[in-house]
Amino acid sequence: MIKHIVLWRLNGKTDAERAAQAAEIQRRLHALNGRVPGLVKLEVGINFAHSSRSADVALIAKLESRAALDAYQAFPDHVTAKHYIAAQAADVWAADYEV
Repeated sequence: MIKHIVLWRLNGKTDAERAAQAAEIQRRLHALNGRVPGLVKLEVGINFAHSSRSADVALIAKLESRAALDAYQAFPDHVTAKHYIAAQAADVWAADYEV
């Protein structure tokens, strides 16, 4: 089993703009649940505890294998979501590990 974790700090200028960006990111990523082979579960959370050290959005995905992670990364709707998110992100951090 693989855990794939990504954190984003968004580039919106106001709290309202970042909230709208976060909601759209959450919507796009949640739409992948049940559609990507090997994707067991995907959660997207919007941070409510804002500080200078915090991210705005967190993704935790559980995948069956490294091959499933590769398939998830190449899945067309995920690629589209990644392009959208990249345009909204000021910073991004990611980690993949076996559980």
